[in-house]
Amino acid sequence: MTSPLLPSLPLKEGETLTGYVSRSAKLYETTVRDFCSDLGMRWPYLCSGHDDQIERLAWLIGKRPEDLRAFTSGKVEIGRFRFGRTMATFGTLRRTAVRFCPKCVIDALASTGLHGICQMQEWAVTSLYSCPRHRCLLMTLPSSQHAHTAYDFVTRITDHIDEVLQASRSPRTVSPAPFENYIRERIWQGPKDDWLKDFDLTQIHRVCLNLGAAIEGLKMKAMMSLSSERERSLCQLGFEYVEVGPDGFKAALERMHQQSSTERPYFSSDMGPFYQWLREFYDEPALTPLVDLTCSHIFETYPTPTGREIFDRVAPEQTLLTMNEARKRSGFGVTFLKNLLGHINGVDEAEALRRTDVHVDELAKAKAYWDRLINLKDATWMLGLSGPQIKSLQALGAIDMIKITSSLRYVLRSQVTELLEKLDALPPSLPDRSVVPLREFRHLKQVSIV
Repeated sequence: MTSPLLPSLPLKEGETLTGYVSRSAKLYETTVRDFCSDLGMRWPYLCSGHDDQIERLAWLIGKRPEDLRAFTSGKVEIGRFRFGRTMATFGTLRRTAVRFCPKCVIDALASTGLHGICQMQEWAVTSLYSCPRHRCLLMTLPSSQHAHTAYDFVTRITDHIDEVLQASRSPRTVSPAPFENYIRERIWQGPKDDWLKDFDLTQIHRVCLNLGAAIEGLKMKAMMSLSSERERSLCQLGFEYVEVGPDGFKAALERMHQQSSTERPYFSSDMGPFYQWLREFYDEPALTPLVDLTCSHIFETYPTPTGREIFDRVAPEQTLLTMNEARKRSGFGVTFLKNLLGHINGVDEAEALRRTDVHVDELAKAKAYWDRLINLKDATWMLGLSGPQIKSLQALGAIDMIKITSSLRYVLRSQVTELLEKLDALPPSLPDRSVVPLREFRHLKQVSIV
């Protein structure tokens, strides 16, 4: 197809149309507004992505309109845009922000001149922090005074050329991040067939960023002053769990619960920034799988009263109790109950005392076990023995002594009953000699006199 505009610059794949017009104007040594006016276009309308402007530009440079639309962020509805082969919102798309790789810009300026400086479309996506070619962090210029001047990319660069040169000489380099690779593939190839396929770029970014921040234990106040490098590392951390799928996401929630630093873990505190973000956006349809998994985790992991609503999900019958609720139901003191459960589960006292909740099945098991125990006083009464004699039986292995707290000892009722049954089964008299001297019997049976 012959181009009516001669000479015309080649349009680089992934380049913004406004950036292309900006550098074309430099080639013709004019302004973007005059360049558009001379060629039958209107600069403000081109900045807004109007179809007639795209068609006009496509005709001028010998391209198909559909090819040019792939390089625009077309508005789908208020605050929502088609971006490449995916969707994005203002939350992650900064159309008027001048973000770029300083190395790319200075290299193009040195090799070609002003008309060689390309503005790549992906630089407007705030979830992309670095240049894949130079492995350096992107640079952002201060906001312009007028909206449409923000789209004149090359002029904005020349207005701040000293800062750009300085940044290119000492770029902040970073290592490759799978999170950014995933975002780039999403933009240029479309959604993968994974559990995030219905998420837009903003949702993917916010899930990974807030999940990573929650795992790191950051508070909401700290989220307001994150550097781009820190944001990038948090996104990568969250993505490491999210990319695995639902099981990976559940593992992240469990990690946050295990890391809880409060005396009694609570979901809103443990999940921090992630919970605060989800509470604001949980009603977005694409986030339904995420909300369902989060609520299931909360209901299974934290004591939640029956019927309580969290993100419009109703808690089922409560199965996890706080220690105070378990105390009221069982009649046990909190410390005693923790020690009793620790004994049943075979954990040491320090770990047992760190417990903050009890499953109803565990409570029933504890009560059943407690009903099987008797204290030493009752055991001596049933056996007709003294305390020291009971301890001698323990030393012989006839009964087990059970320690629940530091001061009290218990024995199993079943062992005492079994011992009594064995005594009752003894013959009333011994053959030949029914009576022997106590000293001889003790020596024969190797029993000490207590």
